[in-house]
Amino acid sequence: MKQAEQIRFSLMQARDYYDSSRAVSAVTKPVLLYYCLMNLATAEILFKQTGDSSLDKARAQHRHHGLSFSMDGAVKAESSMAGASAKLSAQPATRNKGERFGTFELWRRTARELPTIGTQQLIDGERNVISFEALAFGADNPSEIPLSNISLLDCLQHMPALHQFCWLHEIHSQMVRATIRRSHNNQSMSGSFTMAIHPGHKEVYENVIDQIAFRPDCLERVQFIDQGDCGNVIYNYDREYPLMFKLPSSCNIYQDQCFLYTKRAITNEFGYHYISLYMCGNYARYYPDFWIHDIERSSNLSMAIDAVMHSAEERVPLLALSELERTYFVLEG
Repeated sequence: MKQAEQIRFSLMQARDYYDSSRAVSAVTKPVLLYYCLMNLATAEILFKQTGDSSLDKARAQHRHHGLSFSMDGAVKAESSMAGASAKLSAQPATRNKGERFGTFELWRRTARELPTIGTQQLIDGERNVISFEALAFGADNPSEIPLSNISLLDCLQHMPALHQFCWLHEIHSQMVRATIRRSHNNQSMSGSFTMAIHPGHKEVYENVIDQIAFRPDCLERVQFIDQGDCGNVIYNYDREYPLMFKLPSSCNIYQDQCFLYTKRAITNEFGYHYISLYMCGNYARYYPDFWIHDIERSSNLSMAIDAVMHSAEERVPLLALSELERTYFVLEG
């Protein structure tokens, strides 16, 4: 009962912070959006963990944001989007002999990979049903976030809603878009799995391809059409050779469009919003002389932070709802 009531408190505060963020200018908006997200993260913690993570218990052991902010003062001299966003960074907070602590650490302990969504065609006699389903699931392990600095640039490169933004500003996104389809015949228990990987930066594409794996005895059933910066993977399976494979971590914004991460990914989509809004909020709060000047001259950094805030407004509530409902919500294509 106590846990449920504390979830209600967290969601009430998250909504008020969100509503407040929509009534103010960019001067304070990053701070309000960060506190909205942090309360949603707290609701996740309370929902997924035991009473040891309740608000009162957490205050005793984890009275900290769980992240530490740093900024290179040379950010004012940076002329490129990549250069400016690389100057803001954060790292997980530690104490004693490297022990992680704080709200972010509590959230990390039960943060998991998101499922891979694609089109599924089920054929059963004369019935032919097409739907969007989870076609692959990540390992049930917490995000292995390193203790090293994570820059705002790293976050931009790993946020699917900013894939186009990165391309426009000559930043190499560390994700590639893919369309995934499974066709399955219920009577013969056979079918095909097809992944069409869209054009992207060659190095990023190759990194993603390196993470796709099938059983060695199934290689003759795999067709790989490599076009340098894009390609198609097709696997035909049956009773003797069932559908077994390993895919990169991924996330979906739309039902029919999956974003695959490179090996550099350290957390899920909510986690990248968490870290980036923490940096943006700290920058706005503790460096107003820098931040307001950025806003007034529409600097590259202000455009990057604005893009992060826009992505957070659209994605974070939906991602939090997915965790609390135990259902992955994605938009129609």
